[in-house]
Amino acid sequence: MIKSIIDKIKHEYDISLIPFEKLTLTSDRKLDEIQSSLGNRLEWTETFGMAFHKKSFRKYEGWIKNGEFKFRRILKSGRNSFIPIVTGKICEESEKVKINARIEFHKFVSIFLICFISFALIMFALDISSRQSNDTIIETISEIENVKELLGEEKYNEIFTKKEQSNDIGFSLLFVIVPYFISVIFFNIEARIVKNDLREILQKY
Repeated sequence: MIKSIIDKIKHEYDISLIPFEKLTLTSDRKLDEIQSSLGNRLEWTETFGMAFHKKSFRKYEGWIKNGEFKFRRILKSGRNSFIPIVTGKICEESEKVKINARIEFHKFVSIFLICFISFALIMFALDISSRQSNDTIIETISEIENVKELLGEEKYNEIFTKKEQSNDIGFSLLFVIVPYFISVIFFNIEARIVKNDLREILQKY
């Protein structure tokens, strides 16, 4: 069910709900022409560290050799760790040329996101579990007669109110949702730029 929803969103809106995408494109252009066209857009490098800005008239940095390639967009200013890396192969198949590519974040960024979101989910689950236990205790205590009279109205409301607890839960949930949405938004923006450029390269002039 969930997979079918994800696939539907992917095909209808060209949006990935996870920061990873496999891409297959075909072209009537010759293999050498495609390799040359892609190579001309790359500033040659085989090192892919974190994405810092670089002065270059080319749009991408990376390499292409023996039908294989790896590249990413060059950041013209600032710093952006959410620029994905594209890896893949170019091969001839049935009188056509096919590109099989993967678009994904730098491994360090992916590991950091997985660890951060996993930690946030664990803390959120523990927080919910703790609050449920506290609610049970509070409900039991609040049933005792004359508790409000014994504690006084101000102290009673301070102990038994759930409004503040609800706000805290919402804040904890933001630690899970916000990093996920930021990473997905940046990924889709960058992935769309790459896919449009690859489709342009594959067009037969």
